[in-house]
Amino acid sequence: ISLGIGGVAGVISGLLNTGLRIPSFIATLGMSWVLYGMAVYIGRAVNVIILDERIFNAINGTVLGVPQIAILAVVLAVIMQFIQNRTQFGRYLYAIGGDEAIAQQGGVKVVKIKIAVFTIAGIIYGLGALLFACRLGVATSRMGNGLLFPTITAVAVGGVALTGGLGGAKNAALGALIVTA
Repeated sequence: ISLGIGGVAGVISGLLNTGLRIPSFIATLGMSWVLYGMAVYIGRAVNVIILDERIFNAINGTVLGVPQIAILAVVLAVIMQFIQNRTQFGRYLYAIGGDEAIAQQGGVKVVKIKIAVFTIAGIIYGLGALLFACRLGVATSRMGNGLLFPTITAVAVGGVALTGGLGGAKNAALGALIVTA
């Protein structure tokens, strides 16, 4: 459910960005506040304890002393970096980030790619929310409150341009390590 909600939110943010020309940062920030309001309204600020031991143990377990959640983060970063460096989709991402108009003239379906990226990002945000809730053993509508700007800081410290065209998964991961260390 968490991944699905994230994906739907990503599609809506992508449509706001491409259809209404709302800047991606504003569309994403606005969507986060809409979802936060819906979570508070629906959840009534009640803590929901995670009772499924299997998922709790899968997230909070270790392999050779390394937390499984860290292994998952590394695997996701490697997959994202591979997609960016070794696939046509990744090249399109850099082209769109560099200059949308030139990418469009070069035959890149900018609108479809951007909506796909927003959707993928939304799914990953949903995964992050699920992992965070499992890590704490409880879910509440106020959990992620206060994590937005440290996340943006981590990405910027890693050298990812918020305007696009520069950086990547390894840069964002490095920034997260610097900010959290």
